[in-house]
Amino acid sequence: MMQRRLIAKGSATGSQSTAARRLLKDFEVEAQYGISKFTLRADRIHERRFKFIKIGRSVYYRVEDIESVLDRYAVNAVTDPA
Repeated sequence: MMQRRLIAKGSATGSQSTAARRLLKDFEVEAQYGISKFTLRADRIHERRFKFIKIGRSVYYRVEDIESVLDRYAVNAVTDPA
C-alpha cells in the first residue's frame, strides 16, 4: 500500500482545520486530476505551468499549486438571458 506524504506547517489554529499539506507524485496527479504524467514531466523540462518540489530525485506537486493552475484555465459560461 502506498504511504501518504504530509508536510506539517504551523499549528492547526485559525481558519486552517488541518496543519498538513498533501504532496502528490506525478502518477497521483494523473489519477486525481487527469493530467498526464508525461505532460507534467514535459512541463518540468520546459519550466511551464505546474510548480513542483524536488527532494533528492523525487518530484512532488502541491495540491493547491495544481488547483491554482486549473483555476486559471476555468471558463465562465454565460447563460442566455432569454
